[in-house]
Amino acid sequence: MEDAHQHILKLRLHPNHAYFGLFDGHLGDQASKWCADFLHIYLDSLKEFTPENIKGACLRADHDLKDHIHQDGCTGVFALLEHVNNPPNPEKPWNILVGNVGDSRAMLARDGKTLVSLSDDHKPNNPEEHKRIIDSGGMVRNNRVNGDLAVSRAFGDFKYKNKPALKAEQQAVTAVPDFISAESVGGNDFLVICCDGLIEVLDNERIVEFISHRLEEEQTDLAVIAGQLCDLVANNGGRDNMSLMIIQFVDGRSYHAPDEFVPVPAAEFENSVNEEGEIEFPRFVENHANLNWEEVLDVYGESIRALLPEKSGHSDHTPSWTSVPVSITPEGSQEAQVEDSSSESDEEQVGRTDPVV
Repeated sequence: MEDAHQHILKLRLHPNHAYFGLFDGHLGDQASKWCADFLHIYLDSLKEFTPENIKGACLRADHDLKDHIHQDGCTGVFALLEHVNNPPNPEKPWNILVGNVGDSRAMLARDGKTLVSLSDDHKPNNPEEHKRIIDSGGMVRNNRVNGDLAVSRAFGDFKYKNKPALKAEQQAVTAVPDFISAESVGGNDFLVICCDGLIEVLDNERIVEFISHRLEEEQTDLAVIAGQLCDLVANNGGRDNMSLMIIQFVDGRSYHAPDEFVPVPAAEFENSVNEEGEIEFPRFVENHANLNWEEVLDVYGESIRALLPEKSGHSDHTPSWTSVPVSITPEGSQEAQVEDSSSESDEEQVGRTDPVV
């Protein structure tokens, strides 16, 4: 499984913002996992979330990624959700900014029905992409960069970024994101972020329609809906990795329940549960819970210290986790209703509780 994802429901330095990111790897999973673990740190270090600032953060992350992978790469789509507490938008409490690198997708369903596409695919045959590839000395054959790579923007893939005379945004393949913004009134609106494994079978309209119908049928568990959607794709010819996130703009405190459905790999789940039915697998929780900034250094080492604001500080003790029910929520965490799913066995999903921001 080469996909990876991340959700941070309250950014450290931008507490009115939530972050959701999905990364679809190719030729390996190192790039996608690194981006899932670290891209949000580069973004959170920004003073302001402007397209130009975010572009710079993505290029810095891509530059640093080179020290952590071999030859693989990944697409990436991420959403920054700002909760607007005060006027001038009392009737539109959510600002949405989506950044996209590659061919994963984001889409908003207004009132659960009206589709608003929030990303455009970056393919080598697109006129703007094609021109950049040719101008860099590359070629496009069979709608692939140099006859090989099927996307024209990606994190990693450094063999397509090897022209020292060119800027990062001028290389045949670049990690520069495009941006689309939107507003949400909350209510029945929902946001979907997914990889191209679903799009190969279903278009944006069909994905939104499927989720809307399930919600209208009073299926309130987003994990179940996400799993059913992946099953639909797999049963209709889908052969690629399939990952998606469904985000509702609601108070999620009522979502957490002892019988919550959590789709996780069977073998890993069985190895993580004790006789009382509680998970005792710190690494499992560690990989998929929201690490606070003090724990980041403990888990990932001193190499990223330069990315952390001076005032963040850190502790020298190893994070301690308690045994928790099957919902897989670490002690003391407070998170909102969001669910993600995958058809592959290496993608874990975690139910969340409490308001988004």
